[in-house]
Amino acid sequence: MFIQSPPLGKIGLITDPPEHTLPVGAWSSVANVKFNDGYVARAKEPLFVPGSEPVVPDDAIWLDQWIDSTGPQVVYGSVDKLYKWDPDLVQWDDVTRVAPYNPGAYWQSFGWGTSVVFNNGVNPPQILYEGAFQFVDLPNWGMISPDPANPDPTFDTQALCAVLRPYRNFLVAIDITEQASNSEHSSRVWWSSPATETNSELPGDNPSWDYADLGTLSGFNTVAAEDGKLIDLLQLGGVMMLYTNFSATQMQFTGDSVTVMGFSRAIDYGIANIHAVALHDNVHTCVGIDTVFEHDGSTVIQLLDGRVQKGFYEFNPVVGTFQVEHYLLEKEMHFLFETTKVDAYGQNQKYIFVYNYKDNNFTILDAYTGRGADRQYIEALSYGTRNTGNTTWDDLDGPPEETWDDLSITGQTWLQFFGNPNARRMFWLNGAGLHQADADDELNLDKQYYIRRDHIDLSELSPEVTSNLWKTMREIYPHIDTDITAGNGLTRITVSWALTLMAPPLNPQEVIYDPHNTYKADFRNTGRYLGLRLDVVGPGTWRFTSMDFDVDLNYGR
Repeated sequence: MFIQSPPLGKIGLITDPPEHTLPVGAWSSVANVKFNDGYVARAKEPLFVPGSEPVVPDDAIWLDQWIDSTGPQVVYGSVDKLYKWDPDLVQWDDVTRVAPYNPGAYWQSFGWGTSVVFNNGVNPPQILYEGAFQFVDLPNWGMISPDPANPDPTFDTQALCAVLRPYRNFLVAIDITEQASNSEHSSRVWWSSPATETNSELPGDNPSWDYADLGTLSGFNTVAAEDGKLIDLLQLGGVMMLYTNFSATQMQFTGDSVTVMGFSRAIDYGIANIHAVALHDNVHTCVGIDTVFEHDGSTVIQLLDGRVQKGFYEFNPVVGTFQVEHYLLEKEMHFLFETTKVDAYGQNQKYIFVYNYKDNNFTILDAYTGRGADRQYIEALSYGTRNTGNTTWDDLDGPPEETWDDLSITGQTWLQFFGNPNARRMFWLNGAGLHQADADDELNLDKQYYIRRDHIDLSELSPEVTSNLWKTMREIYPHIDTDITAGNGLTRITVSWALTLMAPPLNPQEVIYDPHNTYKADFRNTGRYLGLRLDVVGPGTWRFTSMDFDVDLNYGR
C-alpha cells in the first residue's frame, strides 16, 4: 500500500505532549536542523574568519557590530580590554582607553550613530568615535553639578550604571552608582538630555546627564523597587521597557519639560539576566527565570508552554547565562545558554534554542565550533543589522531636528538605512575567534544532524492503516534536495516499530540513502507503531520535504 506524507518540515520540535498525540510533521527530538517554509534543512556550520583569534591573553567575552560611513565594524571585549577588527591588516587592534578597565563580569553595548558605546558596570561608559583609535569615557557622563549655574564637568564623571541604552534620541541608564555621594540606586532609571548635535568628540555635542541643571531635560526616577533591582532595558516601539526579574515597566517620553518621562507598570513578567531580551516585529522576546515569552507592552504570550517547555528546561539551563539575539535574515530568535551538563572534555555544554517566528516552530543547535578536545563553546552572538537604535547622525540633521521616530518620513530607502545585505551576518564568538554562522556546508564530525519521532500511527495518513494491523515497511521514497556534488546529501534512514504506544521501539533497520544514485530506500521490518529517524551523514546542502511509504498490511491482533 502506497502512503504519501504531508510536508514534514512545517511544525518542528514538540516535546511536551506524548509522542503518539503529535500531529504528522512534528518531531520529538532534533539536533542541528532548521524548519522553514515546509522544509527540514541541515543547519550549516559556522565558518572561521582567518586571523580572528583573540589577542593572547585577552579571551573574548562579548561582541558587537555596527555600521559607520566606511562599512561594517566589529569590536570584542575581554575582561579588561576592547579590540576592534581590522579587515585590511587581518588583526585585532587594541582600542582600550589609556588604562585597562577594571575586571568586570560582562559587557553590554550598542551602536550610537557612527560610533559604538560599551559599558561594563565597573567603569564609566566608553565610546569609540568613527576614525578614532581608542575608546574614551562618554563625554558629559555623570555630570551632576553642585551648582547648576556653574556646572563642573569633572564633578562626578566616575558615576557607574549597570546598563546603558538608547531611547529615541536620549540615552537611558539603570542601576546607578553615584560616586560623589557614594550611593547605589539599583532601582533608579536615569536619562540624559536629548542628543541633537553631530556626533563629535566635543563634550558640548554629547547629551548632558546633569539632572541638577534645570536647563536640561535630564532626570531620574525610581522604578519597581518592590521587584528588586533593574536588570536590562530595551526600546519597544515608542516606549522603553525596563525589566526586573519579576516585572516590566514602560517608560515613555511625554514631551512635557517638567516630567519629561512617564512610567507605568506593564506586565508581571521579568527577565533572567542582562541580554535576555531582544526585539522583533515590535514585540520583545524574553527569557525569564522559569518561562520564555513575548509581549507587545501589554499582552504576554508564553512561547514554550504546551510545546517545548519540557524540552527546553530538561537541558538544565543556567540562569544568568541567557543571550537572546534576533537573526533577521532567517526570521529567527536565538537563545544561547549554558547548561549544567558536562561534555566528554569537562566543559559545560551550551546550546542555541531557535524560535522561527515566521513559521512558529522550534529547533536546537549545538553551540560550539571545533572537534574533539579543540571544541570551544560560544561566548556571544551578534547579528550585524541596522535598526532604529543604530541611526546614523546624518539621519538626525535638521532643520527641523529629527528624532529616531521621525525617520519614516525622511525618505530613507531600505538599503540606505539597513545597509547592503552582504554586510549583514550572524557572528559566533568563542576562544577560537570569529565564526560567520550558516556559511559552511561541511559536517562537524562531533555533531549529530537529525530529526526523530517514535510511535507514529500511520492511520493519520491513511484510515486503512489502522493500529490493529501489523505493517511491514517495504520501501521509503524520501524527497530530499541536495547539491550536484556526488557524495553530498547522504542520509541514514532508520525505521523501527513499537508494539504499543508505551513500548520502546524495536528492530531498528538502517539504510544509507544517496539522493544522487537512487530514489528509494528498501526495508524489511514489521510492527504496529512506526519509529522514524533521519540523520544527515554527508556534506553539502540538505533539505527534506516529505516521503512516501510502501507498506504491506499483514493481519490484525
